Amino acid sequence: MTSELKRSDSELKIPKIGVALLIKDKRGRILFMKRKGSYGEGTWALPGGHVEYAETLRQTAIREATEELGISIWEFSLINKGYREDIMSDRHYITFYFGVKDYNGEIKIMEPDKCEKIQFCFLDEIPSPIFDITENWLNGLKYADDIE
Repeated sequence: MTSELKRSDSELKIPKIGVALLIKDKRGRILFMKRKGSYGEGTWALPGGHVEYAETLRQTAIREATEELGISIWEFSLINKGYREDIMSDRHYITFYFGVKDYNGEIKIMEPDKCEKIQFCFLDEIPSPIFDITENWLNGLKYADDIE
């Protein structure tokens, strides 16, 4: 193995691909999670995560919903303008946003080492601070009618 293959993703400057889940309750509030133990700790973000090797975006969405929230999503699709690319000085993310229409199970924190709290809220009530990638996407909503 070459030394280059031993480097971390950030050293190799490889973009990370992820999915974010837009889950609403019956009142139309969106689910946010307070991050813990990783990049963006203490910020509020949509549920989701990185695509694993040989995994499709849809498979990632299904896996992340189960791993993070204990639910099975079965009716979901990319939302209007459902992807965003964020290039920062030390990170490059490509995130695909899925609107979840229906799911089975009760939402709960399944990974307490990665999530401190979950909360449904309207867009104008999101607690601060907001995860930078989520905030960039939300700022884009000011110019589009993205959320059904």
